[in-house]
Order: sequence, then C-alpha cells, then structure tokens
Amino acid sequence: MVFWSIMDESKQKLIGLRRGFMVLNALSHGNGEAMTFSRLQQALDGLASPTLSRLLKVMIEEGWLCQDTSSGYKAGEMFMNVSRRMLQGCSFLEMLGPMVNQLALNTGE
Repeated sequence: MVFWSIMDESKQKLIGLRRGFMVLNALSHGNGEAMTFSRLQQALDGLASPTLSRLLKVMIEEGWLCQDTSSGYKAGEMFMNVSRRMLQGCSFLEMLGPMVNQLALNTGE
C-alpha cells in the first residue's frame, strides 16, 4: 500500500516536470520575445490559471524563467546557461542532423 502512494507522488512530480518542459517549449516558439500569461495558457491547452501561476513562480525562483516589465515571461539565466553549455558540446552538423533527417522524411528525398 505504501508503494502505491509513493508511485502516485512520483507521477505527480513527473506531471509538474512535463508541464515545465511544455512551458519552455512554448517559449522557444516565441523567437526570444516574452510571452504573456494568457498566451502561455493558450499554448498549454488552457492549463488552469492557478496551476500555471504556481508553475511559473517556481520556474522563476529557480532561474529557468524571468518576467519582464511588460509582465511577459521569457527564458531565464539558468535556461540560457544550460543551453549554452549544451551547445558548446555539439557541432553545428550534429545539431542539424535530426532536422535534415526529418526534412528528408517529410519530403521523401
């Protein structure tokens, strides 16, 4: 019985993690521009306002997001640092490989 309660708690944490990744993904489509709360909520299929608010608060506290003066959200220092470190370990061709493969599959060439 205790095992299942641990599993349920773990699943809840994974849902939060997944939602955090969804926020970062939504922001990545904003071309570096801040996204308002309502735009993020739309991008996340109408995630409940209190849930999104709590998620954004934690992501700001941890440095993954920042909030600018127009009350929009964008990538924070932690996100930028992790991205930079990851990009330093990859060559340009390694980064393009998956995109080129997908393009070839989509076009049949």
